[in-house]
Amino acid sequence: MTCTQFFSAAFLAGAIGLASCGDDAVVEPTPTPTQVATTAKDIPGDTANTGHYTFYRLSDSSIVALADSATTKWDIAFRGTSILLNSGSSGPGAAAGQVLTGVDFDTLSMAPETGYNVDSPTNAALGKTWYSYNPANHLISIVPGKIFVLKTADGKYAKLQLLGYYKGAPASPKPEEPARFFTFKYVIQNDGSRKLK
Repeated sequence: MTCTQFFSAAFLAGAIGLASCGDDAVVEPTPTPTQVATTAKDIPGDTANTGHYTFYRLSDSSIVALADSATTKWDIAFRGTSILLNSGSSGPGAAAGQVLTGVDFDTLSMAPETGYNVDSPTNAALGKTWYSYNPANHLISIVPGKIFVLKTADGKYAKLQLLGYYKGAPASPKPEEPARFFTFKYVIQNDGSRKLK
């Protein structure tokens, strides 16, 4: 065997060895983030006036089927100006909420430890203070500075701010624009802590 043949054979054996090592290498999975920030756009709140709520799950930003309304698969539900949580008289979940006033969404870093309400037959946990109604033009306006702090149906913490009630979330909606389309942003903490930033 010549020197050239020896070095060629040695190089080939080394390359095969490296390729084998590469096949055996363990690839670490990318960790799932504990905090997830999402903007949900134009979630219908009974736009056809059927009397049915739209059920929404925060953990994966999905609309839940009406058939699952009696389960813990959803966290929050919308119909017209009514908002329900999956708790108390509205569902079997552990959802709860409160409305904070005059708080900045981006700087709210910790969910309160106490002060949460659940839905009852006479009062929704989040109430009706998040909007104002103009009887002259029948417009619904979202009151600025209102932040929902929520516990989800499975007890995770989240903060949520409504951004629009009309389709496309126009800054200055007109009476003829399609209503009952909720746009909102939220942050959910999946590790069970109250940290929201």
